[in-house]
Amino acid sequence: MNTPSIALPLRRMLWASYRAWWGNFSVRMRPPGPMLLQWLWTGVFCVQIALVLTGVAWAFNDGRISAASVLWTDLQVSLCVGYTIHTLFYASGVAMHRQQINPDRFAPMGRFVYYAGVPLLGTGLGVALFLTLRGYNPLHALLESPRTVLSILAISVSISGFLFFVWLSGERRRLLEAAAAR
Repeated sequence: MNTPSIALPLRRMLWASYRAWWGNFSVRMRPPGPMLLQWLWTGVFCVQIALVLTGVAWAFNDGRISAASVLWTDLQVSLCVGYTIHTLFYASGVAMHRQQINPDRFAPMGRFVYYAGVPLLGTGLGVALFLTLRGYNPLHALLESPRTVLSILAISVSISGFLFFVWLSGERRRLLEAAAAR
């Protein structure tokens, strides 16, 4: 006797939720599954970024650093930045009356400014949050070491650029699928 497995629908829901995290979903268009999953995917992405940054730091220091302590710091920074960016995207969706940022409503430059500006603002605010939680004054840190702040923002621009191309290819695919369906 075959009983239906819950694993397949669960796997499909998780995959759809993960794809929605990468997609252009507004607050009005609820992604599949519980909303908590979107926050979970942000955490998973932040852990991946922390691992990459730790690997880069370890490689550039010829293995002379403690990978565990650098990973812990990178994880804290990436979680502060990632959840700040997630919150800003969510709040901006609510502020724009839950409208999706799509080509029908916004010109390409407007979309570019939105999708580049929110992560940059989120990076600045997230790093300030991290410094505050660690007991530092963010303004003092900016004035004391502007090179570090510029490096962090350069990394943010690099990550945003990479994600822009990922999202752009996904959007092109969706447009081609929609055109083929007509």
